[in-house]
Amino acid sequence: MRVLEAASWRPVLKNLTLLHVARFREQIEIVNLIGVTAVSEIVIAAREAAKRLPTPLSVQGQNGSQTASHVERLRARAPKTLHLDKAGFFVVLPQAATGLIICEHYENSGRLAHVIEGRQAAVIAATAIQEGLVTQLDHAAYLGRELAKAEIALQTRSHYEQDAGLGILPSKKSTSTELCDDLACSCHET
Repeated sequence: MRVLEAASWRPVLKNLTLLHVARFREQIEIVNLIGVTAVSEIVIAAREAAKRLPTPLSVQGQNGSQTASHVERLRARAPKTLHLDKAGFFVVLPQAATGLIICEHYENSGRLAHVIEGRQAAVIAATAIQEGLVTQLDHAAYLGRELAKAEIALQTRSHYEQDAGLGILPSKKSTSTELCDDLACSCHET
């Protein structure tokens, strides 16, 4: 069940069977547009292909039930409480002039402890985790999201403000450069 020519570290789909793969292949239509660069031609081909979409094929197991039904589906929900990471917090600062993302790590007391510089969000996040600067999964997810936004902001020359939507200009209330760890404070509003 290895994904052919995949660049991933683990290109294996363990929850699929050869029957799943065969059913999937039956639903695929290859539209060869190699060499076509005209956007209008690509759009026309995509619209035509969309009109021909087959109905999904189910994969039945030996007992007649779907073999992938053992996968648990969870509804996303916001956390009930906020728990600060004992390892500290981060301030993410994309630098348009250099193309670098500066990731400052502060102890919870407010003392600057580390500065990680890089161009790729994933590498900066991996460094923070490797160095033990993140000890909670939710904090690691948050850091990864903010670093990815900073990387995109640099690539697209968009405005970046931590904890705000990408490209949203800063509010009048958040013009202060002081750090604040009070979530109820106005500098966290957008």
